[in-house]
Amino acid sequence: MHEMRQITKKLIFIFVLFFGTFEPLFGAYNVEEGFKHVSWRDKIFMRKFFDYAIKLDNAAHVLCFDHKPMCLTGVIIKYKHRIKALPCYKEWLAFKRNEHLFPHPNFIFCEELNNQDEIKILDIYIVNKIALYKCLLTHDNLFKNALGKEFSPDWFIEKLEEGQTLTKLINHSDFLLGILLGYGEESAKAYQDTQRADGSIPEWTETYTGIDAPQPCGCKIFPISFMGNPKSLKTQQLLSAYERELQTIWNEYQKKNDSLLFFLKHLCRNRN
Repeated sequence: MHEMRQITKKLIFIFVLFFGTFEPLFGAYNVEEGFKHVSWRDKIFMRKFFDYAIKLDNAAHVLCFDHKPMCLTGVIIKYKHRIKALPCYKEWLAFKRNEHLFPHPNFIFCEELNNQDEIKILDIYIVNKIALYKCLLTHDNLFKNALGKEFSPDWFIEKLEEGQTLTKLINHSDFLLGILLGYGEESAKAYQDTQRADGSIPEWTETYTGIDAPQPCGCKIFPISFMGNPKSLKTQQLLSAYERELQTIWNEYQKKNDSLLFFLKHLCRNRN
């Protein structure tokens, strides 16, 4: 009987050791625990970056739901006249230094350097892998026609995880990018068709104009916006879905009113 107790204790110890070590892979990761190892300076920098991404660049929709596969945000690396309202490179680097503390197997951060005259910006695509897979599967024919027979959702996500830039992967197609950003096939196609050779777009009309999803009263998070036909049934359905999402996001965000903790909590949450 004594030997059986000893064996049972050892088995329990092994079980706890194993699952304690691999908790981030099998369950919801404890963000607060990782947060303890982040310096106060890095917390300040990270909070500014995530605050911008959530409030202005629709990151919460990507983090919380599977409707919008990705969003585009970014940081300034070099600029002749500093724009204080925008995040800068050191704030992104603060997250990169601490990224290992917050496992996020369901999300990818795709970086892409963008040089324009006197300004250098690092474009950052925040990608929801589950939503992306669903989107690629739904629009399989469109992506296969544009990218070739080798395309598949698994192939595409694998390339992103290997570090290939998104715009290169989609052959710089504004149409495919619009779909991936969650603007719908109809609006993405309309945007591509109306672009001029110099990259500009024509004047707005009743059937093609800038569209904002409705914003809840008092909400400090900007709604999703894009170009399209506001009278289209598909567009109205899309806007309605994003309105419901934003209401849910805003209700939860107000509980702590902390962009950093909100971002990390959803980045690391168990989505199984």
